[in-house]
Amino acid sequence: MKLTPLEIKQHQFDKSLRGYDVGEVQSFLALVASEMEQLQQKNSELQEQVQGLNKRITHYEKVEEAIHETLQTTKESVAQKMEQARNEANTAMDRAHMEADRMIQEAQQQRSTIRQDMIRLLERRDEMIQSFQQFLENNMGMVEKFAANEFHIFDPIDGPTDESDASPSVSTKPSLDQSNDPSISNTSGETGDITMNPEAEDMLTGDQDIESEPNTPEKKKQASSSSLDDDDFMNTFLDELD
Repeated sequence: MKLTPLEIKQHQFDKSLRGYDVGEVQSFLALVASEMEQLQQKNSELQEQVQGLNKRITHYEKVEEAIHETLQTTKESVAQKMEQARNEANTAMDRAHMEADRMIQEAQQQRSTIRQDMIRLLERRDEMIQSFQQFLENNMGMVEKFAANEFHIFDPIDGPTDESDASPSVSTKPSLDQSNDPSISNTSGETGDITMNPEAEDMLTGDQDIESEPNTPEKKKQASSSSLDDDDFMNTFLDELD
């Protein structure tokens, strides 16, 4: 049974002979009611404090939960950022390796192309040298034959004794070119002998000397040495390309 201070104060006892002193009982009941009232007031205050503390506990629990959620979100975000950075770094490394491989492949292709071009140039050079050598050998033979008068260009031409013996292919008259060329003079008159003046002989002799110079051993040795030097240079260049 729950009693209030007012009920304690207003409680009435039955009267009997030789009972308790009514005044003392009333005083004691008043004291008990006062103490009961104070206890109830203090209990109410404690209840309010408990409610306040419970509210604060609830608030701190919510804050703690929010902090845990924030930490979890931060951890997840950091993990995502790290994973993204790792992926970007791997992608950049892969691109760098691919670019390096591409540049190396292009350099190797360029080196191979340059080497092939140099080989073709060397082959072309050798072909041209052989062609020039063949050309010089052929023309030097012609010059030597011309200088030795093997074609009988400068042989004396004897005129015919009479008109019936004259060959239709040989004319006793000098040609238009011979008559206009100051280097050739008809000094024999009617006999048709052709001689060359000293200037023409010097020119012919000089041309013969100039044309015959590449066949000398010194010239051949110099030409061979120059060709070897070029070959050594090109071989060294091709070795460096490798």
